[in-house]
Amino acid sequence: MPILKPLKPLATATLLATVATTGSFANEISSNCTAAVCPPVKVPDKIGEPIREIKDLQLNRETTLKRNPFASPFVASNEEEAKKLFDEKSLEKLKKEVDFEKQIVVVFSWRGSGGDKIQSIVQESFPERVRFSRKQGLTRDLKHHVHVFVLRNNVRWTAQSYGTTNLELVG
Repeated sequence: MPILKPLKPLATATLLATVATTGSFANEISSNCTAAVCPPVKVPDKIGEPIREIKDLQLNRETTLKRNPFASPFVASNEEEAKKLFDEKSLEKLKKEVDFEKQIVVVFSWRGSGGDKIQSIVQESFPERVRFSRKQGLTRDLKHHVHVFVLRNNVRWTAQSYGTTNLELVG
């Protein structure tokens, strides 16, 4: 019969936290855990997240026609600024998703290759720092890209475009 070694405390805590958040015995396990063995699992709320993307929002026609390089996104820190950017339907959806007292909206809108990609990386610090980057696509087509991100007010961010230009904007 093989001899079983006891799990290390960190492995035990990780296992218990995983089972507690995913298994059907969550209440039993969490009530039997002590702080040293089973740390509480944080579930981020919408406002607590440093960044999130909102899909399927349309800019109004006036905003769409403006020339806007990737490294200079539109920023809306209140409802009045958001009204200037979005059409009515999208503005209503945005109001339900964003608390302008605690969050800002960053809108990237540019024309480029259909293969263009945007990426956001959250650097660990407090307050967090988010780096947006765009990798230019290689296809020879022209597409209008719109990406809407919601950031907490205290999050610092930069936008950087890779390819023919290398610009950086700090917000």
